[in-house]
Amino acid sequence: MYVWKKTLQKEPDRIIDAIKAGGHIKTLTEEAIKIENQLDQINAKLSKSKKVLKKITPEQLKEKWEKIKTALLDSDPLAKKEVIHEIVDRVILYKDGFVEIRMRGM
Repeated sequence: MYVWKKTLQKEPDRIIDAIKAGGHIKTLTEEAIKIENQLDQINAKLSKSKKVLKKITPEQLKEKWEKIKTALLDSDPLAKKEVIHEIVDRVILYKDGFVEIRMRGM
């Protein structure tokens, strides 16, 4: 998505150059409006997708890892289930048999 945004950001300058060179103003204006709308849509999607990352200390990370490790090694199925729900966002099964596991915070 970022590549498209960078490409679209260059388009207004190209349109201005085309107008200066004697291009069809109506066609170029319509194209400029389309490009501005696309940029607005991309910026809206990007602003929604920006996640606020929490800062975590090495000690907090170690503590969290130990908690996960202990729960997974525990024989209690409920503890394992809670940990898995905490770290796995979704599991996607594809028609070809491929399994994708999306982790939370990734």
